[in-house]
Amino acid sequence: MSLRRDGQLVESFTPPYHVPGAEVWKEFVELAVSETAFACAELLNSGKLAQFRGRRRRENGITLEVHTLLNQRLTMRRRDDSFNLVATYRENLPSGTEPDLRIRHGHWQPDKHFFCWECKCLRDPDRGSLAKKFNTDGVERFRVGHYCAACDDAGMLGFVIEGDLGRCIERVNHHLPEGERLQRTEGLAVPSGESTHSRVSGSRIRLTHLFLKL
Repeated sequence: MSLRRDGQLVESFTPPYHVPGAEVWKEFVELAVSETAFACAELLNSGKLAQFRGRRRRENGITLEVHTLLNQRLTMRRRDDSFNLVATYRENLPSGTEPDLRIRHGHWQPDKHFFCWECKCLRDPDRGSLAKKFNTDGVERFRVGHYCAACDDAGMLGFVIEGDLGRCIERVNHHLPEGERLQRTEGLAVPSGESTHSRVSGSRIRLTHLFLKL
C-alpha cells in the first residue's frame, strides 16, 4: 500500500526485480564500459567537441553529448540483445549529489544494481591541471561510499581540453596512495585505465577510467 497526497491508501506495485549473479554482473559491466567507450570515440570523431574549447562549464556539455550518443547505442542494442540497458543523466540535481551518468538494466533494482560514471575535466586552458579535483570530487566520492556504495564497479570519464594525456595521468596518480594508482589498460575504443580503492567501509571498488583528449 502507498499513501496518496490526499491521504488515501492505494495499492502500489513493485516490479519483480531480478538480482544479477556474478557472471551476469561481470558481463553487464564489460558491456557498459565498452558501449561508453564507443560513444566517446564517436563523439571525438564527430567534430562536436570543438565547440567546447572556448566555453565555461565544459564538463556538463561534454557529458550530455556522451549521454546522447550512449543512449543511441543502447537503444540499438535493445532490439537484439538480452540486456535491456538505458543510460540516465544527473538532470536538475546539483553537482556532487549523484554520479553524472548511470547505466542500468530494466529488470534490476534501479537504486541498487547499476554502473555509474562521474565526469571531470582533467585539464583545461582556463584552470590548468585539475588532477587534484578529479580525485577529491571524483575518486574520493566512490571511496567514502557517497557514490555507488552498493556496487563494486564504477567509472570516471576524464576530459583533457589541452595538454598531454600521459602527464595528466601522472598528476592524478600523484594524489593517490601507492597501491591505488591508475594503471593504463588497452582494448577499448578510447584511452583507458583502471584503479582499485579501499573504501572506508572495508570493501573495495574498482574504477574504470576513460579519457577524451580534445
